[in-house]
Order: sequence, then structure tokens, then C-alpha cells
Amino acid sequence: YGQFFEGATVVECDVCDVEALTKTLADISAENNGIESIISCLASRSGIKKDAYAIDYQATLNCLDAGRESSVNARHFVL
Repeated sequence: YGQFFEGATVVECDVCDVEALTKTLADISAENNGIESIISCLASRSGIKKDAYAIDYQATLNCLDAGRESSVNARHFVL
């Protein structure tokens, strides 16, 4: 699948840490003249209530909120 991601950069960040996530997205936005889209494919591993809330809900909300920050200003959010 490498040909589909040519030129891509892998960035790791803790989506449960909204401050680190916002900083990471702000840095990416500043380096690339903005962020067009954030595409969330997050899913909890076990599906139990605690994991589902932490990842399926809260971490996804963190990504949305970080993308809406003025330092990031992502144009689209896809769930």
C-alpha cells in the first residue's frame, strides 16, 4: 500500500490528551498552511462501556474540539 501514501508523514499523538492533540494539530497546520480535513477512525479495543466512552466518545470529541481551535482551524471533520 506504500504507493498510496507516498509523501505522507506519520505523526503519533495521544488522542486522550486534548492539549497535546491540539498542539500537534496546530504544529501540522502551521507547517502545511492549514488542515483540510480530520478523519477519525477511532474505535475502542474491547467495546466495554469504559473503553467505549474513553475512545469512541471522548477521544473523538477531543479530535473535533482540537480541530476547531483557531490555531488548527480544520475545514472538515469526518467520522
